[in-house]
Amino acid sequence: YGKGNYRAETDTFDTWFSSGQWPYATLMATGDMDRFYPTSVMETGRDILFLWVTRMIMMGLYRTGKVPFRNIYLHGMVNDEHGKKMSKSKGNVINPLEMTDKYGTDALRLALTIGITPGNDGTLSEKKIEGYRNFCNKLWNVARFILSQLPADYSPTPPEPKSLADRWILEKLHAAIKNVTSDLEKYKFSEAGQRVYSLLWDDFADWYIEANKVEPNLDLLVYGLQTILSLLHPIAPFVTEAVWQKMAWQKDNLIISEWPEAGKAYSKDAKDFERLQALIAEIRNLKSEVGAGELRLVHVKDQLIADNHGLVKKLAGVSEIESVGQGSGLALSSYDAWLDLEPQTIRAYLKRLQDKQQEQASYRDRLKKQLTNSGYIKSAPPVVVAETKDRLAQAEMLLSKLDEQIATIRSD
Repeated sequence: YGKGNYRAETDTFDTWFSSGQWPYATLMATGDMDRFYPTSVMETGRDILFLWVTRMIMMGLYRTGKVPFRNIYLHGMVNDEHGKKMSKSKGNVINPLEMTDKYGTDALRLALTIGITPGNDGTLSEKKIEGYRNFCNKLWNVARFILSQLPADYSPTPPEPKSLADRWILEKLHAAIKNVTSDLEKYKFSEAGQRVYSLLWDDFADWYIEANKVEPNLDLLVYGLQTILSLLHPIAPFVTEAVWQKMAWQKDNLIISEWPEAGKAYSKDAKDFERLQALIAEIRNLKSEVGAGELRLVHVKDQLIADNHGLVKKLAGVSEIESVGQGSGLALSSYDAWLDLEPQTIRAYLKRLQDKQQEQASYRDRLKKQLTNSGYIKSAPPVVVAETKDRLAQAEMLLSKLDEQIATIRSD
């Protein structure tokens, strides 16, 4: 056809014919076959399982007699925040280079790891990346605070727990080491990332650092930070390495340091500390709801509260803690303990709860009436009906919580 009477070539291979030879052809070219073939893991998108992965396996067996890899990790497609495929025509593409410039590479890596399961499509938004940038900032600020507490000639020694909070955080750290190690070995990268996220933000920063101010233990602060850096390093290598380099006593880079090993368990102490956490959280919530400042906490000879008097006083923000024969005031749900409030303050708080209860009950009854109306069920779109059912469930849950709060006050 055309000028010169050209004839189209018919003996051609598709692009996957050459790609299918990649595992051994590249190594043959460099002389590394004995060292690297077969390899351990192949990671690729789920959409080319049959186009590429199966061809590599078949061609590897045909040419070498060995499969090129034993484990195959398939990731899903990265969609926009609404689950739609990214495309330039839709204008919903997120440029990874722009995101790394704006929020950092680790933030993007975390956003692409946590919340995404193998083989399933995941969503990505700039807001999600920004959230993990905040997490990286949190890690940096925690590290800066801890390092600022250390003397200039500090050299870490194996930490010895001195307090209940120390034993609790050791239990958390050692459990995280075991679980994150297991997750990574099983390619559960999302679970591993989420565990370290929660360990840093919820346990170490929100609770242990504050408890450590009451009963300082610098070695344990440093041990906790080093453990978190090590566990997070595979997913967020840049910020973790940067913090590691700030530790003058470290001789090697984090990337070649030893992986942490779990030590002694403190499960009973951890449960005791979690009981105190529940108490402190309840006091904080009640202080906010009642609108009171510093209050006196009284309890009926509770040994756990007595043994951790300073911790509870500091973290709960109470002015005084006293053991009494019989308590009075605003009762706490999980202890024989009370916030010592004036009767009129308790009555005012009870009145607010009852008003809220009545308002919520009326709202629940309206939703119930709506859902028992056959006309509404037939005419309303299914998604609207489902939303109404969700609102009813939420209203009933809030009512149940209000009933419990009111019953606690009345039982005093």
